[in-house]
Amino acid sequence: MDVVAFDLPHWNGAGEVLHLLSFISPLDHDLALVYPRLAPVRLLRLLAEREIRVVEVPDEELESQGSNVLALGPRRALALESNPETRRRMEKAGVDVVVYRGDEISRKGDGGPTCLTRPLLRV
Repeated sequence: MDVVAFDLPHWNGAGEVLHLLSFISPLDHDLALVYPRLAPVRLLRLLAEREIRVVEVPDEELESQGSNVLALGPRRALALESNPETRRRMEKAGVDVVVYRGDEISRKGDGGPTCLTRPLLRV
């Protein structure tokens, strides 16, 4: 396993981007959901070098956690229903998207589905 460090973007202030999942979510070994305007250039180059295809999150769905989805398995993801264009783009890329209404638990807490999980076992 390679560990690669990236500086987080400053964006609208130091506290705005909390972690990499603010702008990238893996969907499969060769597919990732990315908001490219926040992604470090070096990260985008690394994805291209490793032949990992990118599904882009549109500008209008970043604030509603469009880039923060939880991979449930290869090409199967859990996402907020409030991001229909991101969902359409993932489905077009062959991802089975399961949605939930997160008005209270996600939107008010400013977190996507990955923020609501705790792994019990990693393989």
